[in-house]
Amino acid sequence: MRTKINLLVLLNMVLVLILAMSALGYILVDRKFKETGDRALFVARTVAGLPQVAEAFNGPDPASVLQPLAEQLRKQTNAEFIVIANTDLIRYSHPNPDNIGKHLSWDDYDIDQRVLQGQDTETKSAGTLGLSMRGKTPIYDANHKLIGLVSVGFLEKDIWKELSALFFKFSVIGLVALLFGFGGAYLLSGHIKKQIFNMEPGEIAFLTREQAAILDSTREGIIAINSDGNITTCNREAKKLLDIEEENVIGKHVNTVLSTSRLSDVVRDGAVHKDEPMIIGNTLIVTNRVPVYSNQRVIGAVATFRDKLQLDQLDQRLADIGQYADSLRDQRHEFMNKLHLISGLIKMKEYDMVGELIEEINEEQQDLLDSFLTKIHDPAIVGLLIGKINRAKELGLQLVIDSRSSLPDPCPHRDILVTFLGNTIENAFEALSGSKPSGSPGMVTVSLLNEPDRIIVKVQDNGPGVDPGLGEDIFKDGVTTKGGGRGFGLARFRSWRRMREERSRWRAPLPALRSRSCCPNKEDGTMAAPSFHVLVVEDDFRIAKMHGKLIESQEGYHLAAIAYNYEQALAQILELGPELVLLDVYLPDRSGIESLRTIRSQNLPCDVILITAAKESDIVEEGLRLGVFDYLIKPFDLDHLQNTLHKYTQFKSRLSSHGEVDQQYLNELMKLRAPKSATAQPLQKGIDERTLVRIKQVLEAREEMQTADDIAQAAGVSLSTVRNYLRFMVKEKMVEEYMQYGTIGRPRRLYRMVK
Repeated sequence: MRTKINLLVLLNMVLVLILAMSALGYILVDRKFKETGDRALFVARTVAGLPQVAEAFNGPDPASVLQPLAEQLRKQTNAEFIVIANTDLIRYSHPNPDNIGKHLSWDDYDIDQRVLQGQDTETKSAGTLGLSMRGKTPIYDANHKLIGLVSVGFLEKDIWKELSALFFKFSVIGLVALLFGFGGAYLLSGHIKKQIFNMEPGEIAFLTREQAAILDSTREGIIAINSDGNITTCNREAKKLLDIEEENVIGKHVNTVLSTSRLSDVVRDGAVHKDEPMIIGNTLIVTNRVPVYSNQRVIGAVATFRDKLQLDQLDQRLADIGQYADSLRDQRHEFMNKLHLISGLIKMKEYDMVGELIEEINEEQQDLLDSFLTKIHDPAIVGLLIGKINRAKELGLQLVIDSRSSLPDPCPHRDILVTFLGNTIENAFEALSGSKPSGSPGMVTVSLLNEPDRIIVKVQDNGPGVDPGLGEDIFKDGVTTKGGGRGFGLARFRSWRRMREERSRWRAPLPALRSRSCCPNKEDGTMAAPSFHVLVVEDDFRIAKMHGKLIESQEGYHLAAIAYNYEQALAQILELGPELVLLDVYLPDRSGIESLRTIRSQNLPCDVILITAAKESDIVEEGLRLGVFDYLIKPFDLDHLQNTLHKYTQFKSRLSSHGEVDQQYLNELMKLRAPKSATAQPLQKGIDERTLVRIKQVLEAREEMQTADDIAQAAGVSLSTVRNYLRFMVKEKMVEEYMQYGTIGRPRRLYRMVK
């Protein structure tokens, strides 16, 4: 683009210079020839008026007087010739003396006759000396009698010489002007290029079309104005929200289209407005307004806005996804607990109890699915309810589905129903988890009633209820008792109810009953006082009972108590002071990691073994950092727990029986103390740990480099096996490999341990 601008400006300047030079040249030539003719006539009149010229005509030999006089005047005036002739047109003077006495050129005879009649003339004629501009005038004597004529001429070629010199000067001036013009064009094109961000016209056209497509495809309304408040951009979504889809608003003042836009205030003040509510017609929207700057000056403003209900629906969908993920996690945790319980019962040879448990689980799940699928049908709602039932179990609550519940197939307003159930059930769980039960367990009841002209959905709980002082304000957007970022569910429900007012009615009674909690039973042992008292913290009472039974069977261990949540666990630790705690990570009220942090922050003198289905590396890392004795992942063999208890016995006995401490003692003690990370990777297939240790010992015994043959002989292992292990050790960065090149033969590979 810059080249095109430079060429365009340059061509314009060349064309202007050519036209200007042509016009100027024409004027100069015409004027020069006119001036030369006037000059010739002036010189002729001057010569004719000299007294000695008229006197010479009365002498015997006029040529002898007039020739020297004419030549002197010719040289002084730079004329090409001064010719003096009598009335017979006989020359008395001429630059060429040979022509004196001869008749004037017959080509000018008519002109000469007019001169002899008393007329002055200016002509361009060809004579003996060439083409020239001539001025002729008559000569009068003292009595005013015409006695002859004077002809003065300037050659045309001499005139053109003078003009050529002028034209050369003008050409130099024009060239300099052209150079200045090209410099100005270069600066102008650079400025224009900078103003359009160094883009080419094709790029600008593509960007314009692309931005128009982006604006029309954007789900947010966009309006832009200039500094005068006139609309410069208004996309399709904005026209749709303003209900002016068929109207062209570009160029109109924004206040005539949307009087509440406040864009003029943004242009005036330069303030930024973020996420502000605004009403357009009957629609509540959320808008953002920002100024547009150029050279630190506000040149316009842009407003983007979107229907708040759409944003709320998007937020709710994201929240639903999180709830579904929580439900899947709850089901996974429940499943891992059941697997662990079955594995432990089999290990303890409680086969009858295993059969009863499997039959109970099967009947429970089958009855649940049969009951739901025969009456509710919709798989999304069934899946949601089953997930919430498992979630309730983990929280120590009860979720009861009314046996009369049923839904039509297909279910109308499915998305709204799933969102409503997910919100209200989760809110009931939060209310019950945050309350202090003092009699009966927390219970949530869900009822789905299919009536001929409506669907009635009820979610009730026996929690603390909602503050009556809130009244109808509880349905307003953003009103909540749970902190910031909440308070949209009931407001959205009310908006849905208005939208579906003609087709369905929704009922959502708010809970008003108080709840009472029941304390879990404590399971005391009957054995004599052992060396170690153990507290089992597990939300599943069956797994807790199994672990307690195993602990009672171990010599030197006594089951101090069983806790089913964080508060009970902390109270039991403070009251009983157990030496060891078997702690589950997933607890109904808080996580086991938080329990572990509390134990460490309060300096409670007890060791902790984490037992859970959690495999996340951050949870494992946090547990190790907080100093757990071991970390067991469900489902695990009960032998693993027995081995851990055995190591704990050895650890405590060695720790208490030793007086002075040396490094070897600490090394042996830490082997018992430090648990293995759950994220540790097993050795590669074909790599035996004992063989690997033997090869390491051979490499560590010598600091210098060794070949595979040397290592094989020292370790007593075959060469092919050593090479396989060395490749593995190089890959794992345990061994450094070097190539030794000789003068002949293949290079040798040398190895040594990484320092």
